Amino acid sequence: MGQSLDLTFRLPRVATWSTMTEALARAGLRWSGGNGTIIDYYQWQRESGPVEVGANIHHEPMGDNQRADLPSSFMIVFLDDKDFPEDGMIEARRELLREFLLLGEKIWGILAPEEGNLAPEESGPFLGRIIAPSEKDVMICVRQTYAVFINPEIQHRFNIPACLDSMHPRPKTKAIANGGLLIVWDDSPEGVARFFSESWG
Repeated sequence: MGQSLDLTFRLPRVATWSTMTEALARAGLRWSGGNGTIIDYYQWQRESGPVEVGANIHHEPMGDNQRADLPSSFMIVFLDDKDFPEDGMIEARRELLREFLLLGEKIWGILAPEEGNLAPEESGPFLGRIIAPSEKDVMICVRQTYAVFINPEIQHRFNIPACLDSMHPRPKTKAIANGGLLIVWDDSPEGVARFFSESWG
């Protein structure tokens, strides 16, 4: 498999494999293979037809600049780059991102995570784990992710409205379940082309 596009959520509790399988079933994914220990595979029904995605749960060690009082349980749903629309098909790639975020909204509503992001494989930072919040951390998210999901506590700690007002073009925001906020940094055709070119070359 090549580098994947990851939809990753940090959960406010230690998650189990059954947590993931139950949530993904409720989100409309159909299990298609795996052994329940490393990676399971699911059929995701896109508007254009079914696509296989992988999913797993893992627990990560805390870094030096991360809050030790927060759990480090992550759920990842990923799409391999072989299933991306071809280079130059910007609108098709834009639609893929839009549909993947809609799947993310379903998972957010089911599991009530602390935060999440849509980013290239293992590259998306998590604001809620930062000890000393700053606008610099938000800008790192802008550079390394396509979109983020954040809960009310993170919105407040990072003064997200002020951060967004200082950006041009201003990111798109959407209120989602559990008081959450979905931020898409730049979903214009130019922004989508830049995201894929910088992440996958």
